[in-house]
Amino acid sequence: MRLDHFEERLRSLATNSEALFLFAIETGEVRFDDKPGAPPIYTARAELYRDFLQQVIDCHAIGRSGLLALSLADRSGARPGLPVFEYQKQRGSPSILLPDVDLLGAAFFAGEAFRDPVPFAEKRAEAFFVGATSGGLLNRETVRALAHPRLRAAAYFKDRPGVTFELPEIVQCDGPETEAMIRALGFGEVRRPWADHFRYRYLLSIDGNGANCSRVALGLMGQAVLAKYNSPFLLFYFHGLEPWRHYLPVRRDDDVLALVAGAAETIERDAEIAARSTEFARQHLTEAACLSYTAELLRLYLEAFGR
Repeated sequence: MRLDHFEERLRSLATNSEALFLFAIETGEVRFDDKPGAPPIYTARAELYRDFLQQVIDCHAIGRSGLLALSLADRSGARPGLPVFEYQKQRGSPSILLPDVDLLGAAFFAGEAFRDPVPFAEKRAEAFFVGATSGGLLNRETVRALAHPRLRAAAYFKDRPGVTFELPEIVQCDGPETEAMIRALGFGEVRRPWADHFRYRYLLSIDGNGANCSRVALGLMGQAVLAKYNSPFLLFYFHGLEPWRHYLPVRRDDDVLALVAGAAETIERDAEIAARSTEFARQHLTEAACLSYTAELLRLYLEAFGR
């Protein structure tokens, strides 16, 4: 495919998607094309990635020019025939993964607010989750049937000892009646700081609008054990994660109860998983590691599709 035809196809693709932004790399500078009708959250994400890509180019001396397409939606499908970048994707998608938007937005969780100060041995042998009701549009039928992963889990764990599962932020409702139904179930309370998470041994991750970006990263970085529900979504480092080595896999809600019930017998195993996950995070989730990973991606991409 000729380069001019390839770039024309990328521009056509971006024109038909409010979430797909084009980033031009020229003479060592990165810019993206404005999309006046795009939701503000997509533009804010585009600015994060522009600054990050600029840092990659400056730190790793990327000299070639080119055009790349980056989807900034939480969920977007595969686009066969064209290389498209995303920050998460579904298994089987050919998209190219960049470091996720939460890593960039939180400066790779290097701040003091994200530091886990509680040693593994001092954590409560309990499971913990706090999040929003994200994961798809909620209507009265969905709430009534608990046909939503986070609502289902929250209702299942309510009043069960050893598991704290809270949904303080009610979002993605089709109207005030649906929101009122969720509040009547006992959700929509005060949000918790990250410091509350660090008191627990098992940090739960369950999908919202795709993979849990921040919760998975902090679960790996800290001194707790990540307990991760099965998910069809991938972040850029997920292929390196191994169940029972870097995290505890969860298939069903009652798996979490089994983890808590057996915590006294699995303390050595859990401590080893927590230590290995922390080492994994040090190797792959730091700013330096993400810059190096992205630099290699850009080199390969620009060799094939750049100028």
